[in-house]
Order: sequence, then structure tokens, then C-alpha cells
Amino acid sequence: MWIKAPVRRGEELNQWIWDRAWHLAMAGATADSACKLLHGLVGHEARPGEIERAVRRAFVMARGKAGTVGTVPGGRPAPKWPDPDHAALVRVWQDHPAAVDDLVALSPAVAPAHPLDVLRELHRADDEDLLCLGIKPTGPFYTQTFATWEHWRRDLPQWEMCVPNLMRSAHGTTDEGNRSARCRENSCGKGGQRFLVVELDISADALVVAELGARPADVCAAVLIHKLGLQQVRMVVSSGGKSLHAWVPAGGRTQEQIEQFYRVWRRYAVDWRGSLPEQQFRLPQGFRADKAAVQRVVYWNMGGGI
Repeated sequence: MWIKAPVRRGEELNQWIWDRAWHLAMAGATADSACKLLHGLVGHEARPGEIERAVRRAFVMARGKAGTVGTVPGGRPAPKWPDPDHAALVRVWQDHPAAVDDLVALSPAVAPAHPLDVLRELHRADDEDLLCLGIKPTGPFYTQTFATWEHWRRDLPQWEMCVPNLMRSAHGTTDEGNRSARCRENSCGKGGQRFLVVELDISADALVVAELGARPADVCAAVLIHKLGLQQVRMVVSSGGKSLHAWVPAGGRTQEQIEQFYRVWRRYAVDWRGSLPEQQFRLPQGFRADKAAVQRVVYWNMGGGI
């Protein structure tokens, strides 16, 4: 099987490892052989346990089997996620073409200009509530109180990433036994999982993008407006690249209901990794360095609370 040459650290290497692990799982490789192959390709660029962690999670999601590389503490078998229905995306675009500017026009209000103010209002947060932010996708990440983050206020508009939900503690332990400011163990503190993030990932959809001439971000806008429905959306963030991220109140859903939510929306190319409570997303009103673009809030509606 052909495998694209790896990028270097700082060039979305973690995403590259994940993608290759997923494709190896779908191609029928064993977890051990996938680890060996990826170690050979990535070499010293890989962090300790990074490849094993990506392979384990990719194989769990791709095959619906737990424990392919080690054991996930407290884990359970995860179902295979369906592939996107590109024909459905085409129908949405043909029936209801839209643009990112439409979201701006439909926004009931203007979001705060500073990332910390956006997240504080979304969560109705107190000074002692814990928030996890990252300088860039590859880290590092820090979990601190809102009061502590206030001391970093001047720097935060240049940061890129956040965990959408408040955290339980400043640190937790990863599946590999490492201390981390962002992991499953310390995710979802006050109020539990309050938000689900709907991220559409359609850059590889040649039919919509290439043949119909639609911009990926505009197709995302069409799906959010005409399929998901803005009445249940509190915020939409432009990634600074090809995608939009809609923040939707979780509404007290159980983990099974959250998985079902993403399974339904997967047909519209929504990234299922949004179901992971520790998953990172673009920081609203932050700055994406590789695109030199503000990750601006293009839709803001806090009228319904959380």
C-alpha cells in the first residue's frame, strides 16, 4: 500500500500519524505491523508512545475492537464509524448553496473579541473553573483556572487550540501512564460535557469541491444552515482554513447518545473525533499561524444559554 511521506514535527505530524494508522487498519494490517511501519517512517520525530496511541485508537474506531495495542483502561468496544455520504453533500449544495458570509448575516449578536471572554461567556464560567488551552495543535497544552488565564490575556489571541469543555483537574494520566494537562481522565469537569463540536471535513470530497466548484467552507455553511439548523448552535468558528466548527449544547446526552449523534452526522462528513471529550479544537478568536488567519467567530447566539 502506498503511504505518503511523513511531514515533520510542527507540520501536523500527529494528524499524519493518525491518518496513516487509520488507513492501515482499514487495509487489514495488524496493529503491530502498523506500529513498526510508522516507527520506520517517522523515526526520531515521534514522541514516546505517540504512534502506539494513534494506532490503538485508529484500530478501535476502524474495526470496532478494543485492545488491539495494549488495553484502554475502562474502555469498551467502539463501533465502526460510517463513511461520509458524498452524494448527500452534493444534494445539500445543489439545493441550498450558501456561504460563510451567510452565517455572519444570520448571527443574532457579535461575539466577544477576546478568546477568554468567548469561553467564559459560553460556559458561564467562574474564576476557579478549569480551562485547557494549547499554543498550537502539536502542543504544549495547559489546564488552569480562568483567574490564572487572565494573567496570560495579552498572549492568548496568538494561541490556536482549546478543549471545548471545562476540565476536572489540572492534570490527568494518559492511557500510557503519562501525566497530561489534556487527556480523558481529567476531561469534562463542571457541568460535564456541555458542548459537542461539529467539524465538517470535506476537503477530500472531489465531487463537491472540484466538480461543482464549491469552496469547502461554504459547503460547511450550507450543511450547518440547512441540515443541522442554527437554532441548536451557540457558536460557529472558522478554522482559518477549510472547515467550520459549530458548538452545539450537549443537552445531557449519555456517551451512547453522543456517539449516535456523530454517527448520524458522519454522513455529512462531520469528524467523529468530536465525540471524544478530550479532543482539541480551534480556539475561537485565536490565530492560526500556518495560515496567518484569525480563527474568527462567524456566528454567535447565546440567547438559548447552555
